[in-house]
Amino acid sequence: MFNTLGLLTVSLTVLATFFITVIVFIRNPRSASHILLSLMAILLIAWAATNYLALSPGSEETRLFWVRIVMFVTTPLAPLIFLLASVFPEANFNIKKSLFLVILFSTLFTAAIALSPYTFTKLVNLPDGSFRLYPGWGIIAYAINLMVLLSWGLAKLVQKYKKSNGLLRKQLGIFVYSIVISFSLMTLTNFIAVVVFKTISLTMLGPTFTLLIVAGISYAIIRHGLLDIKILATELFVVFLLLILFAKIVIFTSIGELIVDVVIFVSVLFFGILLIRSVIREVMQREKLQVLTERLKAVDKQKDEFVSMAAHELRAPMTAIKGYLSMVVEGDAGDIPEKARGFLADTAAINERLIRLVNNMLNVSRIEEGRMVYQIEQENLSSVVRAAFAQFRSETERKGLKFELIIPPEIKDRIEVDMDRIHEVVANLLSNAIKYTEKGKITVRLSQPNPGNVRFEVEDTGPGISKEEQGKLFQKFVRAESSIGKTTGTGLGLYICRLLIEKFYGRIGLISEEKKGSIFWFEIPLVNKKVTA
Repeated sequence: MFNTLGLLTVSLTVLATFFITVIVFIRNPRSASHILLSLMAILLIAWAATNYLALSPGSEETRLFWVRIVMFVTTPLAPLIFLLASVFPEANFNIKKSLFLVILFSTLFTAAIALSPYTFTKLVNLPDGSFRLYPGWGIIAYAINLMVLLSWGLAKLVQKYKKSNGLLRKQLGIFVYSIVISFSLMTLTNFIAVVVFKTISLTMLGPTFTLLIVAGISYAIIRHGLLDIKILATELFVVFLLLILFAKIVIFTSIGELIVDVVIFVSVLFFGILLIRSVIREVMQREKLQVLTERLKAVDKQKDEFVSMAAHELRAPMTAIKGYLSMVVEGDAGDIPEKARGFLADTAAINERLIRLVNNMLNVSRIEEGRMVYQIEQENLSSVVRAAFAQFRSETERKGLKFELIIPPEIKDRIEVDMDRIHEVVANLLSNAIKYTEKGKITVRLSQPNPGNVRFEVEDTGPGISKEEQGKLFQKFVRAESSIGKTTGTGLGLYICRLLIEKFYGRIGLISEEKKGSIFWFEIPLVNKKVTA
């Protein structure tokens, strides 16, 4: 009974310790904290195994041998705790060389004594299957090495804890509690009970307490940001599966069954580690992406604030220039030569383009920040379209383009929007069509695709737009590559059109093929037909 229960307990303890350590180590194999924890876990696993062998039935010489091995493998635990406490939370090994050499010499000396008859002079088997140990003076050296380095390490951790705050303070607190609780229990069951009370009845429990220290330090070392629920769920699932498989190995009934169980266990272990690593990598990439997204949002906000401020500062002087140019052209400053009048007209046109650019920048900023004021009213879309059509007729005539307006007499087109903003959208689409069409015609039409919407279209015979460019054309500062260099523009007009149409619960888009012209359209819900957002 002891053999089966003890083997199962030790096996599960070893497996859990090993797997937790692997999970920590693979996250940052170059970190000093991770390396020291891994070394400590190896010793704890060795302790669990040798402790089981020492407690198993056997001759006095064999049991004494394994007891001394137990003392030997546990000797470096306190020094490793001290080094880990000194390094944490840094990733580099920053211990002074002289101090490290002193600790190394002390540990080697104590480990050598642990293997000698000076730590335990003899072992006597008892009738109940247990045994009694007789300690020598070497146990004092072992105890001093353990208590001094462990107390020193705890003192360092407490000192760091007092000076820290936030996440680091929580990590250090977990570190301290896990060491104090686990080492107190291990000392009680495997040292005081054996040396003082001369009993080994509690010794089997000692290695199980190693899970507390390994799990606690692992949790402290790994930053809380990495303890994503997705990672944690994956790790728990793999550990649970491995524990079941390992328990099945321990209670095998035949060699064939053992071989199959071992192969399955190793396979699940291998692929489990790969699965956890991939999930960790995914979560870390997601966290980095979130950080970069926040930075980009901050930069974008600063850019928008700058554009808004610059636009406000530019608007006033350009409006003044427009007024003075108008007065000069109209003769308020006296007669001017016809040639100069032409130069002034060109200057006024350029200034007007700059004013539109500034207005677009201001509109983008206001719409995105929710500061745009809308005057909502009910009106027929056809009235807005006719006004915009008349506005651009002279421009199409100058370019020799055929300009056609198609509005069915029976169409229902009453909408509830800000008419100035809808006029702005219609004018922008008409302006673009005229700008990019060198010959042919431009057709403006209204239609009713369904009883709840009215559709506006402007069709041109221009160069058309490629499929790749169509997908991003309504984004901010985007223009069709084929038109850049041929006409002026900022890539804000269509973006503003999309924002305004979507504000009024509508849709906007285009139909185009290269060298076959384009159709830009939008649909707006009729009065009492729009869907609230």
